[in-house]
Amino acid sequence: MNKQNNISIIILGKNPTIPDDKLLPGRRNISESIFSFIDSNDSNINSEIFLTTDNQQVYDEARQRYGSRLLYVSGEITHLDRSLNIGQKVCREQDKLLTDFHLLGELCDVSIISNSGFGFWGNLRRFKPFEQLFVFCAGRIYKIESMWHLYKMREQNNNGESC
Repeated sequence: MNKQNNISIIILGKNPTIPDDKLLPGRRNISESIFSFIDSNDSNINSEIFLTTDNQQVYDEARQRYGSRLLYVSGEITHLDRSLNIGQKVCREQDKLLTDFHLLGELCDVSIISNSGFGFWGNLRRFKPFEQLFVFCAGRIYKIESMWHLYKMREQNNNGESC
């Protein structure tokens, strides 16, 4: 049996390491929704799961749930455009982000992302970016087959504000 790689981008919007970060209401229960989505597909039983997240609790939950099947780049958790650190620590944060971004386009056959620029642009690096692309928004997971589908999903959800 071929191994199928899955990708989960789980960006909760309230990163505990960044005090001014805000909780986006449409992302409540995002990790459980995405994990349940992965688990509900029998073809994912032997899949490796690459995870990039801005929340240590999500990583801990994924590690407990998927064990050795979980692929994760260790390092400082931060946002691409916001850091409280200076000097070398900022560089180490960016190392993890850039590695995660690179792997988004290289590893996976299935992408399950939050409605975020980081996840979307990383996914566009895939050879067939709209093949098996799913986006979490406002408590639902949408299959996105083209830019038009992404536009319609955002239009239905207050231009993405509900995501």
